[in-house]
Amino acid sequence: MTIERQPDTERISALLHEYDALRAEIVARAGSRFQLVALVGVVATLVTAKWASGSTQTWIIIGTLIGTAVTALIIWLAFGTYIDSCASRLIDIENEVNRMLGGLPVLKWESRIRHKPPAGE
Repeated sequence: MTIERQPDTERISALLHEYDALRAEIVARAGSRFQLVALVGVVATLVTAKWASGSTQTWIIIGTLIGTAVTALIIWLAFGTYIDSCASRLIDIENEVNRMLGGLPVLKWESRIRHKPPAGE
């Protein structure tokens, strides 16, 4: 059984479809990051407004602030990790497509952001 090599145009097309999907996923996750952190803030506000009164007011406010900060940090880091893994794959796709096109830097967005050249270049 012989394996036929796909023409470069088909491989490039497939890579570009994956590239588009990953870029859309990064944009969606970045937006969701802020929305979830805002939701955690709203919940914290509601908890504080409902139960923070009387002698336990200070402890409820402190506990809510700590819980909110920890939850927001976990969400932020989890989404950031996923975004970074998508960005790494984008860099691989950019390098592969550019190599297939004879080294022309056609795709360079993620590569340029992630690997900034030293000042003066």
